[in-house]
Amino acid sequence: MLLTCTLLVIAWGVFAFGAVYPWAYTPLLIGCVVTGALQLWSRRGEPHPNRACAAGVAIVGLATLVQVVPIPSRTLAVVSPATDEFLREYDLAYSFSPENLSTHSLSINATATLRAIAFLGALSVLMLGTVRVASAYGPWPIVAGVISIGLLVALMGIVQQANFTGKIYGFWQPLFGKSPFGPFVNPNHFAGWMLMAVPLGLGSLSGLVADGMHDVKPGWRHRLLWFSSAEANTTVLVGASLLVMGLSLVLTLSRSGIAAFGAALVLAAIVVMRRQRRSVRGRVLFGYLLCLGLLSVGLTGVEAVVTHFAAVPGSQLGGRISVWRDTLAVARDFWLTGSGLNTFGTAMLLYQSHSPNEHYREAHNDYLQLTAEGGLLVGIPIVILIVLFVREVRRRFRDQKDDSRTYWIRVGAVTGLVAVACQDLVEFSLQLPGNAVLFCVLAAIAVHPCRLRASSRSTASTST
Repeated sequence: MLLTCTLLVIAWGVFAFGAVYPWAYTPLLIGCVVTGALQLWSRRGEPHPNRACAAGVAIVGLATLVQVVPIPSRTLAVVSPATDEFLREYDLAYSFSPENLSTHSLSINATATLRAIAFLGALSVLMLGTVRVASAYGPWPIVAGVISIGLLVALMGIVQQANFTGKIYGFWQPLFGKSPFGPFVNPNHFAGWMLMAVPLGLGSLSGLVADGMHDVKPGWRHRLLWFSSAEANTTVLVGASLLVMGLSLVLTLSRSGIAAFGAALVLAAIVVMRRQRRSVRGRVLFGYLLCLGLLSVGLTGVEAVVTHFAAVPGSQLGGRISVWRDTLAVARDFWLTGSGLNTFGTAMLLYQSHSPNEHYREAHNDYLQLTAEGGLLVGIPIVILIVLFVREVRRRFRDQKDDSRTYWIRVGAVTGLVAVACQDLVEFSLQLPGNAVLFCVLAAIAVHPCRLRASSRSTASTST
């Protein structure tokens, strides 16, 4: 039941247009809280969720709560002069209120920041609960579900690309975006979801190959016969599914998605060659990674991909450079306390200096946007959380408790996190609730503790 609830939350997040609309993200948040609470309440798994990550999330949560606490306007003018100046131009009620009576939060839009805090809380509960479930049942059932969902999403995108009518699912006309892909209004966001799902699947494929081919006799005849055996069926199905998912990612022609996908394949190849350089399994996996990249680009069309990338010089990255300049202006003025999480769109009402016919609600760089919205108040806790998370991941890789499949799935989860983190240098895929849910699931898989010590055979497989 717990695994089913987790997969239903992931599926809802992606199939409901990335859960960008209130009617979609409201039940998604409720599902995250209920699923995470049930997972934490379960008696199975580790007796406690990951304490280090829980502490890091709590620190970030407390910092964001400080942003919405009302304080007197005189104090606000001292602590955050930029907030006081902004509100005097933006908020008539604040500007005309007597100084000795008016109060306001550090956030320039407390309602928007409270919404962000609700998302942070719900996703944190889901992540901590998934850590426990992955420890109890192993990560493979979750990964298998993600691959199944990913295959359906990929097929939907490919079919829609070939028979596009301007409407998602044949009936939904998006308000924004002229080239939706699959269930996403923006093809970059589709690519962002796949950037997490495909590396996770590649990790599971590596584990399946490492386990399945461990006892195969030497000689190509025996190795080819193994691929035709019933034992190899799951491996072949996963490999074929990932080919379809990789193709759908490249078909989006998302420059950020394709570049991050290439980086993920290179990272995966480096890990495979380091761990299994001299084994046949390593050569098989390296060959598969090479085929995955070449087939995805080849079936999309090399000319189409090259032409799309050739349009970058002189384009100012689609106007992003101008947006980044405005974001840096916000970051400079709100350097200490930030403008408030989820307030970038509000800040741009006064700070946007270009494209008067458009209103930018995202900075197209999540790191710059977090710097502007969080300042040092939230930025320092986020850095602490990242450090704690990286330390936990390294600890899990060093403790030698994983069997070979779990080890490779953990590698795939980390690769997926790195890939989408690279894309968010020029995009905002993780601001979509549906993508954020999958990100939290990958983070949970990356840090989940393995309950049982691996057998000598499995341990040997990971160190081959």
